Amino acid sequence: MINQRLLSATYRVQVNAEFGFGDVERIAPYLHRLGVSHVYSSPILTARPGSSHGYDVVDPTAANPELGGEAARLSMIDALHSNDLGLILDIVPNHMGIGPDNPFWTDILTHGQASAWARWFDVSWAAPSRTGPGRIQLPVLGDELDAVVARGELTLAWTPGGMRIVYFDNWFPTDPASIPRVLGVPPTKRGARMTGEDYGTLGEVLVALERLPSRTGRSGSPLGERRRAADEALHRLGELAERVPAVREHIGRRIEEWVAGDGGSERMRELLDAQPYRLTFWRDAPRDLNYRRFFDINDLAALRVEDPEVFAETHERILEWIADESLDGIRIDHVDGLLNPVEYLRRLRKALSARGRDDAAMTFPIFVEKILSPGERLRDTWPVQGTTGYEFLNDVEAIFIDPVGHAAITAFYARLAGLPPFADVAYAGKRSILETSLSADVTRLSRLLVPLAAAGRRTSGLGRGELRRTLIELMACLPVYRTYVDPVSGAHEPDDRAIIERMARRAVERRRVPLEGIELVRRTMLDPVAEPPGGRRDAAAEARTSALRFIGRFQQTSGPATAKGVEDTALYRHVPLASLNEVGGEPDRPLERAVALLHAANAERARDWPLSLLCTNTHDTKRSADVRARLDVLSEIPDRWEQTVLRWRRMNRAHRTRVRDRMAPDANTEYLLYQTLVGIWPLAGGNGDRLPVAHALGELRERATQYMLKAAREAKLRTSWTDGDEAFEAALTRFIEAMFAGGASGEFLREVGELAGEIARPGLWNALARTLVHLTSPGTPDLYQGDELWNFSLVDPDNRRPVDYETRERFLGELERGQRCGDAARGELVHDMMATPEDGRIKLWTTWRALHCRRFRPRLFLGGGYEPLAAYGPRAKQVFAFSRSADADAAIMVITRLPYGTTGAFAPPVGPSVWDGTRLRLPPRFGVGSWQCQLAGQTIEAARDERSVALDVGAVLGTLPVALLVGT
Repeated sequence: MINQRLLSATYRVQVNAEFGFGDVERIAPYLHRLGVSHVYSSPILTARPGSSHGYDVVDPTAANPELGGEAARLSMIDALHSNDLGLILDIVPNHMGIGPDNPFWTDILTHGQASAWARWFDVSWAAPSRTGPGRIQLPVLGDELDAVVARGELTLAWTPGGMRIVYFDNWFPTDPASIPRVLGVPPTKRGARMTGEDYGTLGEVLVALERLPSRTGRSGSPLGERRRAADEALHRLGELAERVPAVREHIGRRIEEWVAGDGGSERMRELLDAQPYRLTFWRDAPRDLNYRRFFDINDLAALRVEDPEVFAETHERILEWIADESLDGIRIDHVDGLLNPVEYLRRLRKALSARGRDDAAMTFPIFVEKILSPGERLRDTWPVQGTTGYEFLNDVEAIFIDPVGHAAITAFYARLAGLPPFADVAYAGKRSILETSLSADVTRLSRLLVPLAAAGRRTSGLGRGELRRTLIELMACLPVYRTYVDPVSGAHEPDDRAIIERMARRAVERRRVPLEGIELVRRTMLDPVAEPPGGRRDAAAEARTSALRFIGRFQQTSGPATAKGVEDTALYRHVPLASLNEVGGEPDRPLERAVALLHAANAERARDWPLSLLCTNTHDTKRSADVRARLDVLSEIPDRWEQTVLRWRRMNRAHRTRVRDRMAPDANTEYLLYQTLVGIWPLAGGNGDRLPVAHALGELRERATQYMLKAAREAKLRTSWTDGDEAFEAALTRFIEAMFAGGASGEFLREVGELAGEIARPGLWNALARTLVHLTSPGTPDLYQGDELWNFSLVDPDNRRPVDYETRERFLGELERGQRCGDAARGELVHDMMATPEDGRIKLWTTWRALHCRRFRPRLFLGGGYEPLAAYGPRAKQVFAFSRSADADAAIMVITRLPYGTTGAFAPPVGPSVWDGTRLRLPPRFGVGSWQCQLAGQTIEAARDERSVALDVGAVLGTLPVALLVGT
């Protein structure tokens, strides 16, 4: 077993061509000084050129050259190790980017099922299409194929590797066996100015191409044999063309003649029909697509990683990096997309053991991007260290929202937007996605259900249309992303049964589809191996096989339906308080028990998943943690927010325009825009100004415009990515421009600045409190790049803007010097940071001190117990506190919540006068003693009162609104 670096905290970096291996190497010393133990990187395998995120891997066998290549990767690893940092890597086993940059996909488009890599991709070769089975449907055209061909938009080009079909900036390979029909019979030796030997070679090559093995893979030839023979023939042809001008002229002339002139369209259609793929109109993808995708993204094709050979080939490089200690952990992207996540994780563990990076305790860290729905728990049968932490994000968010104020805002929003409750919006969003962009997936699933229905006495009359509607209804009613019934054995856990039964009950209650169809799916999911009474043995075996295939596909489809229908639709439609609209969250979640629920979740994590990642901000969040912290303050001033929104709507009424008899923007879009502006409004400068300078206003307008266009397209109510309404989008853009037209002197922007300024500091206190809870709760805190200072960003690409590490390093140096200068100087530094919290040093200070406390107390924070602490007194509800303990070591965390209601807009919630009479009860085992705050530096004495041993909250929060106390 190789010794592993102690996992204390991670720092997420988004690598791309603009921030590669060398840049990570340069910030390694800073990250070590900050206090993290591991860099946590987005994918680094070769991605599509120009990729900004790396999740569109096109070659899983090599490091991405755009990040610096292998040499730079090794240099980065050396730099991390020399700074006592490990590397956790995000890997993408579910899908790959496809297109000309992916050599494996290109080989399939060249040789079809005979390609050695045909088994990699999840293609339904037998699925019927307009031109029969055995061809991949490629939805890449801007119009119907006949129209594209008639306009001459498809042309041919010759390269040393063969012939290509060219469509604007895209190209597609041709089956080498179809080349002879284009090049035709070789010209006569005399007319071609060739030697007899060259003439004979050309003829031999064309014959060899015509006689290639079948591309169906049923010719008896080993996989890859067709490619070997084709490459050999094409190599000879390429050499001949390079050496003999007459051959080049013949190829060029024949290609030109094939495309141009009379009959060119017919000849091009003939050539297209001879390929292993069919080019189709991009709008036909939901109907015709026969390969599984990542969600509904056509150029991300799913992998069959459940195949042991595919697993081995696509994971070889990752496993090598783990074996040579380049990697200290991995994060599995979109684990719910896999056919059998549990089996995949077990195979991965086994592969790690074979490489010497695991033991019986399974200590090598593996984290899964598993979105847990409210009430759902990660299965303890999964051999992982935990999730990426969205459940923590949503639980901790809830404690900063006033439940009474949130209820008032929700009621106002319902009157304004006229939308139903969120549960109904989410249901409608899932139905819409299944009926449109995931329609092809539902079609494939219904084909598997048809024979199962036909075999049943009560279901034999159900047609495919009814079965499709039943499937859509059931997946829309599924309360989680997916279930985990084993698609090989049919085994399931009690949680699966409970979820499937709940799904069926919901569908029955809605009364939209036949009860027989609901029961068929429910029974198939829960008992796929049951033999029908009196059935033939072979028929029963066939039914079991069909049922298990159905289960696997159902589970792979329901996850994308929830992700696209809820995350990327409903959460953009239903926005009463947008800080609750995060991945895995519910805008209408009950908030009255938020504190108790967070305590319970933390205690459970300490017991069961002590290393699970904790996030508050990721590359996928819809708005940063600091934006959410500011928006949370609105729940403390619901009446003020309602009056302000109504006044702004009157103020901007003249900027709306009518588009197809409806106002644009609509009330819902306009309401989200106001929240967005308030959330990302720049912090005031030291002079107290509430309005940014002109250039900052221009940037703010551009960011708001781009975000609102994306949000409107995701909501799919007035426009969308696939059916964009240019008139609506133009009206929305003009509306935003008009709001900003007055500049700093405009009444609207002045009021936005005033409200943002009023809630800015309470928002900072929320963010500071969240930071401390994040860094000290059970689990492994993950910091998103740049979050150690204030970060007011929106969903990507806004959250991928460059990070100013120079300023961060300079600030950290100042804090390090202040810490070394003694108690008096440290006290002055803390007071100075509190006086000007807008510069972000107070957040960096809290982050740095908490991370170092974790680093030097690993037993306490990595495996210590968790216990809620209760406050009592006048402001008990404004306190959230807990302890961590291990043996004789203990720490106490105390934070302020609901700060606006505590001290108002501008005064910090600190000092004895604010917390007079409020005390924090300690566990009896702590006894009377001294506690030192690692943030403000003061020592506080625990005293015994008439109830128990307690701490005076006024002393604990005397200087800062947060405290990290350790026993002295």
